[in-house]
This record gives sequence, structure tokens and C-alpha cells, in this order.
Amino acid sequence: MQLRHHLYRAVERARIAAGIRKPITGMADFALTPDEIAELRAISTNGIHKVFFESRQRPVHKWFHYLDIYETYLAKYRDKPLFFLEIGVMDGGSLDMWRRYFGGSATIVGIDIDPTCATRVDPPNIVRIGSQADPEFLRNIVDEFGAPDVMLDDGSHIGHHQRASFDALFPFLKEGGTMTTVMRFDLPKVRGMREWRVPVNGSPFGA
Repeated sequence: MQLRHHLYRAVERARIAAGIRKPITGMADFALTPDEIAELRAISTNGIHKVFFESRQRPVHKWFHYLDIYETYLAKYRDKPLFFLEIGVMDGGSLDMWRRYFGGSATIVGIDIDPTCATRVDPPNIVRIGSQADPEFLRNIVDEFGAPDVMLDDGSHIGHHQRASFDALFPFLKEGGTMTTVMRFDLPKVRGMREWRVPVNGSPFGA
């Protein structure tokens, strides 16, 4: 597997150097093209795919292949009263997507360190501003909204931040609840993924 990845990266770098392919410079380079969106819509069968492709306003930044994982572990919570906590708001489209997925009975809260994220939310969804590495802030979230049923860490993708969030929040997770942490971006091998252009990854409506 590692050899294949090294070969892939070497070939991609050579293609960029030769001017055959443009280098990836930001999130928008991972966005799906209209043809890719149409192709994936045609083969999408589960609930999370449906709400993902229903996004029309705020962008949803998700690795497409994660959606099936979310469906596997989170489908049981649909249309039930639950507290869903997402770390990382960014453009706000993810909270909108989760609202469509979980339904009107869910309490959906996003946290982010960027104050502008407070403007990227529509009621009844809620955004609180603070650091995922701040135990006191995270405890205040639990005090305000109660013990989460589901926690999704899609925040900084930095290992020690993720560990701080886990240490602070996992003890309060409801029994039988689910906590998901999205991949670290501070590992050397993962940083190399920024050079990839994998058609099925990204947000259907760009960055």
C-alpha cells in the first residue's frame, strides 16, 4: 500500500512538473465536477448520500467515501430526539446536512474557533464559539446542552487537539452513543494527500 501511494505521488508530481495537470492549491481543487456529481447521484442509494447531494446553499466539506461510514453508524439515530455535537463548522453546510439527516427532533450544535462561523447557521441549529482544545469550553457545552448522543470531530484535524476533545467529551458521551474523529492532517503521510486529486472526494458545491 505504501509503495503504491509513493508511486502515485511521484507520478502526480511528474505530471504537474510537465504541465499535464495543475497543482492542487486549496479546498476547491477537491470539489466534485458537475459530471462527477451526476455520476455519484446516479449510484447513491442511502440516506446520507441523499441529504449530501441536496446541499444547495452553504458548502458541505466532506470526504465522499466517509458518507457510507456515517450511514453505517448514525442511521439508527434518524428521526429521534438526540443531541448531535459537531466540532468544526467552517461554512456551515455540514450542520444543514445533519439537520436534514437527523430530522426536526434533533438538537444540533456546532463549535468552532472562528467567530464568523456564528453567522453561518440557521435555527434551530446552534453554533458556539470556542476551541476544541479548551476543556472548560467543552464542559460548558455539556452543561448547556447535556450529554451528547453523537459527537463528530471534524475540526482542526490536529492530533493533540483531537486528544484534548476526546479526553474532555468522551466521559460525558451517553451510554451507547457514538464518537467519530475524522483523520489527522498533521501526520506526514496524510499531508501528502493534499497533492492527490481523487474524483470522488470533496464537496459537491466546492469550497
